[in-house]
Amino acid sequence: MFHLPAGPWPSSVDQLRQRLADGLQPLLVAPERLSILGQWPVLSRLALDLGEARADLAQTFVRPKPAVERQAGPTCRELRIWAAPLRLGDFAKPHIDLRATDLQFEFVRDEAGAHWLLPIKAGLSSVKARIAKSELDQLFTEVARRLAKAQGFTVDDVTLSLEPAGPNAIKLEAEIGARKAFLKGEFRVAGIAQFDPSLNVQLRSLKCEGIGPIGAIAARAIQPHLDRLGGIPLRPLGSLLSGFTLEQLELKHGDGETLEIDASISASPR
Repeated sequence: MFHLPAGPWPSSVDQLRQRLADGLQPLLVAPERLSILGQWPVLSRLALDLGEARADLAQTFVRPKPAVERQAGPTCRELRIWAAPLRLGDFAKPHIDLRATDLQFEFVRDEAGAHWLLPIKAGLSSVKARIAKSELDQLFTEVARRLAKAQGFTVDDVTLSLEPAGPNAIKLEAEIGARKAFLKGEFRVAGIAQFDPSLNVQLRSLKCEGIGPIGAIAARAIQPHLDRLGGIPLRPLGSLLSGFTLEQLELKHGDGETLEIDASISASPR
């Protein structure tokens, strides 16, 4: 869950605070955004504020590899990690709130030599995410433009919709207006975002369908890229959710201007 710099395991609150701050340095704007209360090894609260931090999740958060060394860590009555918002690139600014109670942590060194603080037991735990639909539209439009540009097309507009699609899955559909030179057309992209117990997201059943001659040409050119994308697991929040297992996920449309995801999570079996 928390990456630690290599070295002896922390044995006090001050040592843990410093090691966590060092491990989170790429995200933390200032040390006071990390707060740890309590007397070692019983922590009453561990809180991390990532608000307005800018992160490239694909690079900043690397998940732990299989463990080669374990040592008992502290307990924690309350854990909270939140961002209002966390800045992802130039478009997406999701609001995130992770809460957990009654945690038992352990220190882990994985086979790559990385050191971690991971939960092995937790009480009531949840993670909530909220993002403005306009930001999600912008993000999807940028992805569509990059895919289309590589094939010589220009994307003019995108209409995106998301709906629940069964247990821990979200259905996405997008209508995309495209042109090549002076010729215009449309194509549709549809698929399922499936969240697995490890909180990875797998995009499956991705299909691109063209409308009109130009749309059909664009769809044939883009489909192979979607096929490759469907084989890559995505890891939202990366290692911050390592050590947790997804129990249930719910998509909500909020006030009509935002999309919300509520998920209940539990500590992963050791």
